[in-house]
Amino acid sequence: MRGVLVSEDVRQAGDLLGEAMWHCMLSPLRYASHLYGIWAEIDDILDRWPLDYGPDTDVIALREFKRVAEEWLNMPQREAGIRDYVHQWKVRMAQDSWPAPGGVHWRQP
Repeated sequence: MRGVLVSEDVRQAGDLLGEAMWHCMLSPLRYASHLYGIWAEIDDILDRWPLDYGPDTDVIALREFKRVAEEWLNMPQREAGIRDYVHQWKVRMAQDSWPAPGGVHWRQP
């Protein structure tokens, strides 16, 4: 996660987050599958799916990658901290304005 936080290259940050996602698949932690789901949805911004933010896509994706990393590194690395982190992200992602307004759904012309 420290690599994500310092990266200025959106593809590199996405690859580093992908590595963290892979570790979640191998983890016996109770909330690991939730972490994987959240991080995968953030990675979808870069894939322009299900919404495309046009020329701002890379900027939005990098901003969210860094937000994930910063909040991960600042939270207590215990089950309660992970649970709160997951809850915080699920609430944030449920908002219509996340990650940014104006995205065009991939099925729209």
